[in-house]
Amino acid sequence: GHSVGRLGCFAAGCDYGKPTSSILGVVFTSAYSHEVTGVPLGVRVHPTQLYESLAELVIFAILLWRYSRKSRDGEIFLLYLSLYAVARFLLEFLRGDEDRGFVFHHLLSTSQFIAILALAAAGGLALHFWSGPRKAPQTATALPAARRVRG
Repeated sequence: GHSVGRLGCFAAGCDYGKPTSSILGVVFTSAYSHEVTGVPLGVRVHPTQLYESLAELVIFAILLWRYSRKSRDGEIFLLYLSLYAVARFLLEFLRGDEDRGFVFHHLLSTSQFIAILALAAAGGLALHFWSGPRKAPQTATALPAARRVRG
């Protein structure tokens, strides 16, 4: 779902990247997209929406692979939170839309700051979860036989 949402961002022109000379760069030409999102027209920019969509598909594949091997409840969520935080932190370096905000005198984007907090939270929760007992294996239990009721 998240990956598909970023395709919508690409179609609308929002969350665009910085100017680039890379062969991967794209050029937006819709005056409406420029008016609504501020995407520069006629300038080759990084398609950060597509980069993020691909990153989210890779994260999904990792989560699917890990799901059958998990050892504790909450492990898959923490893995998602960690992987997405790292991906988002790195992709933010390529973003060109300035209106997303910055903190610490333009040192980090707001999203990078949130990604750091999310990664720290995931690490703290992981320490908490992994310091406790492992998830008990689920075993089938026999249900007591139903009693006959005479009426």
